[in-house]
Amino acid sequence: MWQRAEVDPTDFCLVSIDKMDQTKTMIPRVQHLLTTTLMKDSPRLVVGLIGAYIPGVFTNPLVTTVFEDCIHGGDMQTSIVLNYLMAIKLKLGKLPKTFVIHADNTVKD
Repeated sequence: MWQRAEVDPTDFCLVSIDKMDQTKTMIPRVQHLLTTTLMKDSPRLVVGLIGAYIPGVFTNPLVTTVFEDCIHGGDMQTSIVLNYLMAIKLKLGKLPKTFVIHADNTVKD
């Protein structure tokens, strides 16, 4: 499917989407900071990252930020996929004939 999407994304477009965590992004984890007063008692802004790869359309992965107080689930995923579909339309000049979403999300997503 990847090769088909790279050949003609206006005919067949594939988006692979997933919420990223530290194991996927190679962001170092500083374990000793979790026990500090700053991390325990202070309010912090927690941001999640959702990554998407759209071969044949964008050369680099796309990243969307979401705040952790946002309700995760099908509505959030659908909104993000629609944003990606609009970006695809702007890049290609038209919507693809076939649009496939590859996701490994849980039932709630």
